[in-house]
Amino acid sequence: MFDLYYCITGEHDIRLVILAAIVCLVSTASAVLLLRQARLSGRQGRTHWTIVAGVTTGLGIWTTHFVAMLGYDPGIVVGYDLALTALSLVIAMALTTAGFFVAVRNRNRFPRAAAAVMIGGGIAAMHYTGMSAVEFPGTFSWHTGYLLLSLLFAILPVYPALRLALDGGSLARGAAAAALMTLAIVLLHFMGMTSLEIVPIPSDELRGVLLSSGSMSVSLAAGAIGILLLTCAAVLVTRRTQAALRKQLDLALSNMHQGLCLFDRNERLILRNQRFLDLWGLSPDDCIPGMALREVAFSALGGRAAVPLEEDWYARMHDELWASLAGPEAAPVIAEISPNLVLSIASRALPDGGWVSTFDDITERRRSEEKIAFLAMHDSLTMPSWRRS
Repeated sequence: MFDLYYCITGEHDIRLVILAAIVCLVSTASAVLLLRQARLSGRQGRTHWTIVAGVTTGLGIWTTHFVAMLGYDPGIVVGYDLALTALSLVIAMALTTAGFFVAVRNRNRFPRAAAAVMIGGGIAAMHYTGMSAVEFPGTFSWHTGYLLLSLLFAILPVYPALRLALDGGSLARGAAAAALMTLAIVLLHFMGMTSLEIVPIPSDELRGVLLSSGSMSVSLAAGAIGILLLTCAAVLVTRRTQAALRKQLDLALSNMHQGLCLFDRNERLILRNQRFLDLWGLSPDDCIPGMALREVAFSALGGRAAVPLEEDWYARMHDELWASLAGPEAAPVIAEISPNLVLSIASRALPDGGWVSTFDDITERRRSEEKIAFLAMHDSLTMPSWRRS
């Protein structure tokens, strides 16, 4: 660990290290946005967004590596072979895109693990191809243990990052996914640099078409601008798409015959439609997203229940809810709220631990069933006059 610490603080310009980390974090954050957009898109759109995500992330990985390389001071003059530098960029983009394609199209464990290997392998292949692009009067010697650790660190954080990015939609999970991908890229670079030992060879001649540090700075600036533009475009398109989807969702929910509530795994209300408010005679301010299930229940039933509500009533209602969530075939719960309101309440569990509940007003149907049942047991001669009307 001391070798790694010395590599970062003693052999690198810490300002460029911080800049490389920022570039990397921006790239991985945009990757999360783009991957989530790909997941929500149709078949053709999914392909386009996955390619953009792979290109953006690959460019970010490449830029991160060479920004950090500019901050590396080996004590000798270096240049960068043009062909190998370009090849390292192509490798990063190609393998990252391939890994994203596998991850977006498969939710199972083994395909996701294969995608992590592709992406982590792409990070490593880019790094070591980029290192071979460095031209200087000397040779590299590698410490095998640190080199193998760098490969391991490049792959391990990617698997949970893909799960967080693709199997959830919250900001916290997205931030964690971006942080893990950034960790993989940064650890690979600095563990790889720790494994490196330079063996100088007296020579004044450097081979091939080389990029100077100044030319590389211009290339990296162009790469960083490209990442920024792609990220801004992704955010803009994502927001427009989300706004359109939200509008369509609001339209669908507002025209439902049933009331609907969506809760998260912490029993917090995520959304409810207008029909739910109408059933319970609530205003929008009486039932606000973010309220706990208990608050929603007491707010809704406070003005409609036939008797005052008590804690034991809420406990029974809560038990009935979880009983209905125990299996997908559970029958709806019939709740006689008052003589003028009988509801059929159906709840279904969601993969993320939340659930959705629908509320159907069956008051008139219940009255009709009671009337039919009564008529089946009485004839017109014995029926009281008030029942005939």
